[in-house]
Amino acid sequence: MRQLKLEITNKDFKTIITNYSQKILKLVFGGENITEETAANYLVEELKNEGVQTTTATKTIQAVKEDGKWKIVGNDDLTNALLPGFQDAMNSFQTGE
Repeated sequence: MRQLKLEITNKDFKTIITNYSQKILKLVFGGENITEETAANYLVEELKNEGVQTTTATKTIQAVKEDGKWKIVGNDDLTNALLPGFQDAMNSFQTGE
């Protein structure tokens, strides 16, 4: 197993999830029916939103060699590296913060 140190820049997913949730809740409390397609479109809008700031972090992830090829180990560290702020957003929904 090897550890790889990466510098990754991506949009702040905590902002994306927060913006998305606020749009959906506004519609729900406004009495509108929300289809899966509508919800998906709102999420895509937020993912494309140029106003969402980016964040850069240096993270260490793991890779293993299988059949002569290096493969990235999928785990929370990888998720947090690729989707900065996502886990924080999900935790805030669970705790209500």
